[in-house]
Amino acid sequence: MNNIIKRVSGMLFAGLLVTACTPEKFDGADINGIPSLEGIDFDLTIDASTNQMTAEVKNLPQGTYPVWYLDTDGDGDYDGADNTDMYSTLQSLSRVFNKRGTYNIMLRLGNRNGFSTGGVEKSFVVENDMLDEKTLRQLCDKEWRIDYSKPAHLGCGEPGTDGTNWWSAAPNDKADWGVYDDRISFTMDGVYNYNPGEGGTVYVNTGCSIFAEFNTNDGNDFMATVQPQTAKYEVKMEGDTRYLELSANTLFPYISADDQYAKPRFRIEDLTTKQMVLVYEGEGINWHFILTSTADEPEPDTPTFGGYIYDSPYNLWKTATYAMTFYYAHGDGWEGYPDGSLGFADNGAGKYVVTLPYESNLQWQAQVAFHTDIVTKASVNYDFSAKFTSNTDAKGVTVKLTSEASDDVYYFADRIDLSADETYVFYYDNMAGIDIDAVKLVLDFGGTAAGTEVEITDIVLKDHANDDGAGHPSDEPADNAPYAYDTEDNLWKAVDATECEMFFYYSHGDAWESYPNPPGFKHNGNVYTISLPGETNNQWQAQCAFLTNLSCGEGEVYDFGCIITPNADLKNVTVKLVMNGDDNTFFFVNQVNLDADTENVIKFPAQVAPAAMPRISLFFDFGGNPADTEIEIKDIVFKKTAQ
Repeated sequence: MNNIIKRVSGMLFAGLLVTACTPEKFDGADINGIPSLEGIDFDLTIDASTNQMTAEVKNLPQGTYPVWYLDTDGDGDYDGADNTDMYSTLQSLSRVFNKRGTYNIMLRLGNRNGFSTGGVEKSFVVENDMLDEKTLRQLCDKEWRIDYSKPAHLGCGEPGTDGTNWWSAAPNDKADWGVYDDRISFTMDGVYNYNPGEGGTVYVNTGCSIFAEFNTNDGNDFMATVQPQTAKYEVKMEGDTRYLELSANTLFPYISADDQYAKPRFRIEDLTTKQMVLVYEGEGINWHFILTSTADEPEPDTPTFGGYIYDSPYNLWKTATYAMTFYYAHGDGWEGYPDGSLGFADNGAGKYVVTLPYESNLQWQAQVAFHTDIVTKASVNYDFSAKFTSNTDAKGVTVKLTSEASDDVYYFADRIDLSADETYVFYYDNMAGIDIDAVKLVLDFGGTAAGTEVEITDIVLKDHANDDGAGHPSDEPADNAPYAYDTEDNLWKAVDATECEMFFYYSHGDAWESYPNPPGFKHNGNVYTISLPGETNNQWQAQCAFLTNLSCGEGEVYDFGCIITPNADLKNVTVKLVMNGDDNTFFFVNQVNLDADTENVIKFPAQVAPAAMPRISLFFDFGGNPADTEIEIKDIVFKKTAQ
């Protein structure tokens, strides 16, 4: 996904007035009033042709709404440990499943007092693998070209590989062969278009017998004069693998073999809205293609600020409590949709999903309001950021941070445009503070199409004076290069020169059953290797801590960095630099995602010591790792920030 970033700095917009439909006020919960499941059931249907599951509950008791828990990965539970399971509050819940298997769904009832005890649970079977709609949205309604700026934009290799280990083209390697101006496109109704570009030629491998009249037979590839072509295409699933199939005798920017032309079928290695990687599996050889949908010209510089850090200790939103209200209507007469038809899911870790099954046509017709207990003060300046990702183009989405007591007292009330499958980073920096006893965040998706689903993540509201490590929009773009390790000011080199005191904790399962042996650990100079033979499933179940003799004074400012290379993708790895013996006194505690077999550069610049620390500890937690995980940590840097 691309990041589309809103750059706004500074002041409260006091003169803008926005009128919203005010939801019913929340007065608190009564534990004796939680709903009962007596007599409650739901209908469950599976459309075998589309893999669509539909669950619907009828005759809801007055004042209640459904709470669906859906096992979307087929593991039989709803814990969402791998961020695949979900819950929803739609009265009628539908979801298309891409993989065959057996899945579970459970219904509970909710009202303003809480959730029912227990739930009504059913299982269902999906018979077939199927392509998801997201793939088609990524593929269609754009022009694709060979991405000549990328190494291996053309390549070949042995069967069973990605087709790059025998030969790969350097950037702009085939500029003289008429391949870079070719354009292909796809439509949602299955039409493939090929345009040979200004030169009117297609690039052909010398071993081909087709277009023989253009082959000079000198052992070199050749260019054949062709006309634009329209054909058919399909995207098919075979297990977990996607294939792009074109009609017989269909042109492509590079024709590697007669069979590629006669029976064009490509394995989709990777696909986003901007990049497509294809592999043609030929006779004894695989061919590799990288295509892009970006314009064939340098794109203008775009802001790089990616929002503030959700897991920072300064984020007021992370520790807040909230209640929800909704308003959902349509038409010029503002006809209300039934209660519960607007879906809302809190998927944990600051991730929310709003589901809008029906269309609306006016601002304020699809409201979602977070009623929080956050207090702000006029004496403090604040930063705010949030990320929005919609599955459709959503124009004029309203984002308003206001007072619970009055809609006319607010920090901002903006309208933004969301592009399908692209993440929009919305932020305000250094806002003048307002005395508000309870902050309310109102989002309105009025005007969106039916079937719109919006994910909202990483909501942050913080004191501007507190540095969470994200910097500010006005700052220079962050340097992604690692800190230099071998310098005199790197205090961690003294740790590497000794055998540092270590701490390990290693357990698994919901019962936190301890593994009999600690994680494997090796130290070689500035390189540390941690081995985790058994899987874990919760944060803090795979801890490794360096209990150093480093120290610092209160208010001192330090840069921290390291390079981490795991052999598997690791999500939400915790990194914490803390006072030894006091978990609540720390420079930072952050979660990062690590890519497999990649040197992931971790940097936390300009971290302020909240107190004097006579001894500093560095904690890593890899809880949630798969079995046989090995992590290399090297080039740890801890140095005073240059003034």
